[in-house]
This record gives sequence, C-alpha cells and structure tokens, in this order.
Amino acid sequence: MIADWSHEIVLAATILSWFIIGAGLAQTTIYLLQLVVAGYALSKRPPVARSALLWHRYSDVAPPIALLVPAYNEALNVVESVHSMLALEYPNFEVIVINDG
Repeated sequence: MIADWSHEIVLAATILSWFIIGAGLAQTTIYLLQLVVAGYALSKRPPVARSALLWHRYSDVAPPIALLVPAYNEALNVVESVHSMLALEYPNFEVIVINDG
C-alpha cells in the first residue's frame, strides 16, 4: 500500500514539473513573439522629426540643471564649447564655466 502512494507521489511530482517547464516555455515564447512584433513596429515607425518636441511636452516636469564646464588651459576651445552647451534643447539650464587651473 505504501508503494502505491509513493508511485502516485512521484507521478504527481513529474506531472507538476512538466507543467512548470511547459508554462515557462510558453511564457518565453510569448515574450519572444512580443519582441519580434515590437521590432517590426519600430522598423515601420517614422522617425521623430525633432527631439525638442519631447522637451516641450515635458518641460514643466524637467528639473533645472547646471552644466559645469572645466576650462583649464582651454583658451582656444572654451568659446566653442560654451556655444555648444548653450545650443542644447533642454528647457531650463545654466552653463557654469570653471577655470580649474
């Protein structure tokens, strides 16, 4: 009688194990299918005209930032670097040039 119970327990454990493996494989298959569909959708999506549209949409929640520009022995490049920093399309920022020499 005990042998009958142990055989049924082993059979139930085996069925449960195969169910768990099958569920994991099904979940992985669904994730891979979603990945393929998302990749296809991204390939067909037109490119965004300008990234500035994102900042205009969320400018009220974007925190103000400070850009620190080190300028030790940068007399030739500091003006161009500052102009590049000022051309950023972030809603609220300040540029601080630091002579760290």
